[in-house]
Amino acid sequence: RNQAANMQAVAAQPASPRLSIKDFSVGDVLGEGAFGSVCVCTRHATQEKFAVKIIEVVHAERHGGIKTVVNERNVLIHLDTHPNIIKLMFTFRDADSLYIILELATGGELFSHIQRLGTCHINCARWLAAELVNALEYIHSKQVIHRDLKPENILLDEGGHIKLVDFGSARMVDSPDEVARFVGTAEYVSPEVLNDEDATCASDLWALGCILFQMLAGAPPFAAESEYLTFKRIEEMDHTFPQNFPETARDLVECLLVTDPQRRLGVAGGYPALKGHEFFGPIDFDAINFLPPPPLEPPTPLPVIEGDTVSNPQLADPHRALLSLNDRNALRERQEGTRWAQLLEEGDVIILATAVFKRRHLSVKRRQLLLIDNVGGPRIFYVDPDTTEVKGDIPWDDLLLAEMLRRGHFQIILPWRTYYLEDCEGSEQTAELWVRTLLNLKARRALQREAAASAR
Repeated sequence: RNQAANMQAVAAQPASPRLSIKDFSVGDVLGEGAFGSVCVCTRHATQEKFAVKIIEVVHAERHGGIKTVVNERNVLIHLDTHPNIIKLMFTFRDADSLYIILELATGGELFSHIQRLGTCHINCARWLAAELVNALEYIHSKQVIHRDLKPENILLDEGGHIKLVDFGSARMVDSPDEVARFVGTAEYVSPEVLNDEDATCASDLWALGCILFQMLAGAPPFAAESEYLTFKRIEEMDHTFPQNFPETARDLVECLLVTDPQRRLGVAGGYPALKGHEFFGPIDFDAINFLPPPPLEPPTPLPVIEGDTVSNPQLADPHRALLSLNDRNALRERQEGTRWAQLLEEGDVIILATAVFKRRHLSVKRRQLLLIDNVGGPRIFYVDPDTTEVKGDIPWDDLLLAEMLRRGHFQIILPWRTYYLEDCEGSEQTAELWVRTLLNLKARRALQREAAASAR
């Protein structure tokens, strides 16, 4: 009887025409859940696209999933509308399945983006964490605890803003817990939940700290080879920050990953204290959903410096965003220790600097070849490695070509001249690096011109 009542509750539709799955075309599968699949669907009447959760009734009944489905529906109705919470559109059922129609977030899971990038640029991590803070502040103000906060349950919409999803494990504060007390995913479970205490709003804030750590480090702080080892690490507070973890982010994570839930930032001092943390200094929490997010990209790559060789070819990647002033200053600081720093102009960042033989007619001279990124455009010049005197430049031209030859030889071709160069060690790998980097930089410049033209 209770199961039947639950299914009727799922099928109920608030103030909407009676719909069925026949009113929709079901398309590609977006993901698989415990009790069914999530697909793209299109409503025939309006051609609007949504996401539909299709829950197999028999399977859900057998595994106690109906209660979870009803819980999610009720929580989403209670939460109503928030820009960072997935919106419930319709619910209905037929003889075999329950259907939950949700707004469609086309940007994919945050988890997939972290996997793709390895780690996130600090600007991106700060923005996403701030939107997540807004979402948590809202659901907690509505007396809802998510209880399964993780990157897989954070989607991005087409504009890059977050949508918090999967409220099947959520519960109301102070309500009887009809769902299992221990819920969540091992890497994000708080110490109090491990101790068989009820999850609270503070438990979501612990997960926020784990997610911020993961965005900047590439893996959750307590990840281990098994759930048992993960739980053991959480109990022992056994986590290590990577060497280049940003200081303000580290302080925020340490304020969130506190064993005593009452001392976690956001509980202690409330959300004003959390939003006021130095890490969120550049964020306008009230306007954030009306502004374009920074691009989803990895951190600014740091150069590899070995002796006189400087290598940072990722800066030429055509799909990387332009360096911010802070990134440019950080890279300048990193390369200050090189012999070539004295030759750099304001705003210059070294992409490549390696030793080459420069050939012209019968002359062969050893030179240090430098490729520089600057706001005004790339520069290439060559230096006497003994005196660090600049001996000449290779003017950048958007018609520039670069070609591999054999045995570490390569050439840079301009409409009016060809420069013949050879890696001093005869390394074909280094010669190929030069060619690939120059061509990438050329492609990057072309994309920038196209973007500027389309913006006019």
